[in-house]
Amino acid sequence: MSARRRSFGDAGAEDEEVSIRGHKQGRRGRSCGDAGGSGDAVRDRSRSPQHQRWQTEAEPDNGVPPPPKFKPKRTPGVQPPLDMGNPAPSEIFSHFFDAEVFKLLCENTNKNAARNLERGRKFVWTKLTPEEMKKFIGMLLYMSVLDLPKMSDFWRKQTIFHVSFPATIMSRDRFMAILSNLYMSDPEKTEENVQKKGTEDYDYLHWVRPLMEMICINCKAIYHPRRHLAVDERMVGT
Repeated sequence: MSARRRSFGDAGAEDEEVSIRGHKQGRRGRSCGDAGGSGDAVRDRSRSPQHQRWQTEAEPDNGVPPPPKFKPKRTPGVQPPLDMGNPAPSEIFSHFFDAEVFKLLCENTNKNAARNLERGRKFVWTKLTPEEMKKFIGMLLYMSVLDLPKMSDFWRKQTIFHVSFPATIMSRDRFMAILSNLYMSDPEKTEENVQKKGTEDYDYLHWVRPLMEMICINCKAIYHPRRHLAVDERMVGT
């Protein structure tokens, strides 16, 4: 058995040696361009004159399509009437939050307040008007500038650090009632959207979509982009 194993092992070694020799000879033949066809195979795999190589950052790009021509529909920049003079901050704000925006907020907030009252929530409610909504939005902006520990501190009087301005605009209870019922979308359509949760028709932005779409329309009306735009700041060289 041992002799037979050695004979098999010797035969395997001889076969391996022959294959290695043949591989070496084949490589020599291809390098010398023998007529056996190996040289043709090498020529077929060689680079063609049209072969595209990698370029360095210093070399200009070839075959880059020309950029689209800049043909703005309007004069780029701030649009009328904000392009004239020095408009006040309130005038600028009124072009983003116009009358339609305040109408939308009032209608949906009133609907939501009526729905909450029907469900048994206890609060005093009177119909919200656009003028009162403007005061409410102004209060939110005021509170974002003047930071106090608690929201109720804006109406607190039993302290030397009390602020008198909020109470002259709106009572605390009225402000809290508007804040707790503030709604940007139609409550009835919101219920329909909730029923679609888990399906492709569910809209994750439904609660803010009406206001978002109005703001986007106003932004497009107020300003027209110029030639160079950056979708991502990482695309802009620093």
